[in-house]
Amino acid sequence: MSCRSLGMALPEVKYFTEASVAVSRIFNRIDRIPEIDGDDTKGTQLDKVRGEVEFQHVKFTYPSRPDSLVLKDFNLKIEAGKTVALVGASGSGKSTAIALVQRFYDANSGVVRVDGVDIKCLQLKWLRSQMGLVSQEHALFATTIKENIMFAKHDATMNEVLTAATAANAHDFIRQLPDGYET
Repeated sequence: MSCRSLGMALPEVKYFTEASVAVSRIFNRIDRIPEIDGDDTKGTQLDKVRGEVEFQHVKFTYPSRPDSLVLKDFNLKIEAGKTVALVGASGSGKSTAIALVQRFYDANSGVVRVDGVDIKCLQLKWLRSQMGLVSQEHALFATTIKENIMFAKHDATMNEVLTAATAANAHDFIRQLPDGYET
């Protein structure tokens, strides 16, 4: 390489250095392991889930808003098999309580239990697979009703799809559609 070539390349080194730093930051972000790791295989799997849910002295603030207390000394025990409605104004913590049970967040203090077991001790992927959630904001993908239902369990049998639709009180409605579950 001649001195002239080197002289032409030196101004470009600045851009190479900046790009290298940016790439390093991107890879650090990609490689990070979240505090609540959905792929972690550690934790207990209960033999049978009864469905009792308990919040005991739960305090919670969202990480992005640490000064805004959402739940303060929240206590609630829902017995297995009972139907319960969380009712309140927007921002009162209804969705937050569900997000805590699903471990999208952990409480700042207090304990959330399923069947008497602290959910932090349960295997996360297994815990979430034991839940069904119908959100207040619906989202459908541009595919069939059957495939939308199977989104939560890709290897579901048609019988499992029918069971899920029946439990969601949607089976009769779906059957009346021109192509049923293939709509």
